[in-house]
Amino acid sequence: MATQTERRDATRRAILDAAIRNFTKTGLSVSMETIAADAEVTKGSIHYHFGSRAGLLRAVAEFTIGALEVRIAKTAEQADVREWVRAVLAAQATPKGRMLFAINDELAGSGELDDVDPFPYITLRLAEFDIPAPPPVIAAAIIQYGRQLAFGNTSATDIDDVMANLDSLL
Repeated sequence: MATQTERRDATRRAILDAAIRNFTKTGLSVSMETIAADAEVTKGSIHYHFGSRAGLLRAVAEFTIGALEVRIAKTAEQADVREWVRAVLAAQATPKGRMLFAINDELAGSGELDDVDPFPYITLRLAEFDIPAPPPVIAAAIIQYGRQLAFGNTSATDIDDVMANLDSLL
């Protein structure tokens, strides 16, 4: 028999999974009612666990970034900086990456977000590599190109083109 903590954690995780599924499929305009129905919980349960829509968005972003960090860290363990940057760009150019940019934009626009970096670990991780340009400059470029790849609005046709543009920084 599951403990109260286990049930609470399972409900929270079901809500996060449902929110991620719906946000990546239909965008952030999906209603809390839809997320609740998908998670098989009440709308009140979402508010209990996350406080508000902004709280849910922050939790989804933190959870998703954590999962991406783990995946990218596995690449970084055996990679040089170029392979690592390629992995970051590839992660950003996914539906979950697009979702993270959209969450960042919504929270920043509503004043709910102090730090407007949708991928805060990038600058920290870049500091681990021996690179000529300052990590914040490279991180900003990676985020800019990642956003363009995620939303398909770049003159670069793919990650190889973006890597060629970033080469002078690396």
